[in-house]
Amino acid sequence: GKPRDIPVILGCGSNDTSDAVKYVERAKKMGADYALVVSPYYNKPSDEGIFRHFEAVSKIGIPIIVYNIAGRTGKNISTDLLCRIAELPNIAGVKEASGDMNQMIEVISRLGRVKPDFCVLSGDDGLTLPLIAAGGDGVISVVSNLAPAIVTELCETCLKGDFEKAREIHYRLMPFFKAAFVDGNPTSIKYAMKVKGLPSGGMRLPLVEVNDKAKEIIKKALEECENVIVNIHSHEIKHDTDDEPDDFLIEFCRKCIDSGASAVIGTGTHQLKAVEIYKEKPIFYSLGNFIFQSDMVFCMPDDFREKYKMPY
Repeated sequence: GKPRDIPVILGCGSNDTSDAVKYVERAKKMGADYALVVSPYYNKPSDEGIFRHFEAVSKIGIPIIVYNIAGRTGKNISTDLLCRIAELPNIAGVKEASGDMNQMIEVISRLGRVKPDFCVLSGDDGLTLPLIAAGGDGVISVVSNLAPAIVTELCETCLKGDFEKAREIHYRLMPFFKAAFVDGNPTSIKYAMKVKGLPSGGMRLPLVEVNDKAKEIIKKALEECENVIVNIHSHEIKHDTDDEPDDFLIEFCRKCIDSGASAVIGTGTHQLKAVEIYKEKPIFYSLGNFIFQSDMVFCMPDDFREKYKMPY
C-alpha cells in the first residue's frame, strides 16, 4: 500500500493471551505499524505470566509497545521485568503510565539509554515534559485528541532541548491536563471535544457522559487555555490608512499579547505595525486567505471579544 506519513498504532490488549494474540495478528494483517499491548488486567498474573503473555504476542512479527498502567490493570510492570521483556524479539518500546517518575527515569536509564531502538513514551500528558527532559522520546497522548498541533509542538520543542519554550507550552496546557481526567477517561476528553464541536462519538455502557460538576470544570479549563485561530480582516477592523494602525488595533494586540497569544494573524502591514508598537519582537504571520489551514494558535480574551462584538 501507499506509505503513510504518520505511523499507526493499534491497541490490542486483553487479559486473555489467546485473544491478545488474535488482536495483534489482526493489527498486522490490517497493516498497522505497531501494536499497543497492555499488561493483563483484573486477573493480575505473576511476573512470569506477564513475561509469557508478551512472549506470545512478540512472535507475531509486528513491533510491540508494552503498555504499563498499574492503575487500570492492578499490576505494575517493574523495571526488572520490563528489561526482561525488552529482550524478546519485536519489543519496540513502552508506554509508561505508572505515574511514578522514579520508575520512568529508571526505565530510561536501563533501557532507553542503552537500547537506542527502544522507545520510552509517557502515558500521561502532564509528565511529557519531565519524561523527555530525562531522556524519554514522547507521549501517547489523551489531550492531543483535542489539540494535536500543540501537543506535537510541546514534544518537538522538548526533543530540541528548548525547555524554556516547552515550559511555556506545558503550563499553558496544564489546566486541561487535569480536566481531561476529571470524571474518567475517555469520557472527559470526549465531552471536551463535544464542547469544541469536534466529532468524538458517544459512550457505551458502563461509560456514561461526565457529570454536571465535571462539565463545568472542563469548560473552565478550556477557557483558561483557549486556543483558537483568528483572522483579523481589514474590512472588520477599521483603521485610518493601509499603513498606520489606529488605537483600537493597538489595544486589540495589547490585550491578546498580554493574554498569552503566540501569534497575531492578519493580512495587512497595519496589523504588523500595531504589534510592533506594543511589543518589540512579536511573532507575526500574514497568511491571507490560507489562514484556516494554519496550525498557529491565537488566544482571544473573552471580555475583549464580547466588548467589541468580534465575530470569531
